Amino acid sequence: MQCCTLQPAVERLLANAVRWVASEGLPIELDAPGPVGVSLFRQPRRLVIHLVNHQRDSQLRSDAFAPMRHVSLRVALPEEARQPKVRRLWEDRDLASQVNGRTLHVKVGTLDEYEAIAVEW
Repeated sequence: MQCCTLQPAVERLLANAVRWVASEGLPIELDAPGPVGVSLFRQPRRLVIHLVNHQRDSQLRSDAFAPMRHVSLRVALPEEARQPKVRRLWEDRDLASQVNGRTLHVKVGTLDEYEAIAVEW
């Protein structure tokens, strides 16, 4: 059985514990209005990010999910990454992005059930 919605204090506790363990910084950070599963894979000359929308019935009574709006990412770029291009693979379209130092900022927009994002250089 899945747990009910986490309380904000518990969410902050877990997030702070992860940040503490990753003392040199997180490879990826996500801003979203609900729970999202994030996986980051490094391949030659690209990163692939998988996003799974977990905004659904926690009792598993239904397969329905609620699309999330205003989703954005911050990705730590490898040193060799120059002029990265960002693409939504599931929707097959380019995404606008901005680089600030070694951090890539991406506005994903709306996340339906799943999306894969490629960052290539």
